[in-house]
Amino acid sequence: MSINQRRRRRSASEWSSIVADFRESGLSARAFCHETDVALSTFTKWLRRQRLVETTPTAPRFVALEGEVSPSVSSWEMELDLGDGMTLRLRRQG
Repeated sequence: MSINQRRRRRSASEWSSIVADFRESGLSARAFCHETDVALSTFTKWLRRQRLVETTPTAPRFVALEGEVSPSVSSWEMELDLGDGMTLRLRRQG
């Protein structure tokens, strides 16, 4: 590609497909980019983004709590087991 030619802009879904093709290719990033006419610097940026998305924990899910608290109740206690030996305790003393 000559210096005067501009590379085309790709959407996030196109980059996701390109990264998937790279992973199936068995090529090095440099060789893959050369064969597919993709800028290595841009490709590595999108590859890092994809890895970050894959390693980021999923969003927490909300769980319905059992029991009810009447508005007239002035004090209460709540305990939440967070796992790995951590417990969150909330207390309201009225």
